[in-house]
Amino acid sequence: MKVKLHLRERFQLIGLLPPKGSIATMRVRRDTRMALAPSEDEIARWNIRDADGGTVMFDTHRIETDLESGQRRPVLAFDPDAGKKVPVPLDLTAEVEIGTAGMELLVKALKEADRAGRLGEEHIDLYERFVESEAGKE
Repeated sequence: MKVKLHLRERFQLIGLLPPKGSIATMRVRRDTRMALAPSEDEIARWNIRDADGGTVMFDTHRIETDLESGQRRPVLAFDPDAGKKVPVPLDLTAEVEIGTAGMELLVKALKEADRAGRLGEEHIDLYERFVESEAGKE
């Protein structure tokens, strides 16, 4: 199944995958994690990098590098509503192909995190899209 996800949502889903389980579960986990992980092209295009404390950082706006100084700066474009130039945002969404077993694993992980009280506000949209929309199909 193809799902359009923001880069942040992809990392959130990876973080919810179970760390241990049966060999079948671990194979599905591996395949799902690889489907959600950013590609080499995305890593380069969005400047995805490790930060202190095990977090991941990425650019949210288009960046250009000044050839003379080597400094990086945001690309600006005129916004008529703001009446000034503003940074041009990057589209950090991509369609990700997740298998049926992977979708079931993600739904199960979200439900278990909900029961355990481990969901934060950042998970609400994912829960609604993966769990509540699945309930409507049954």
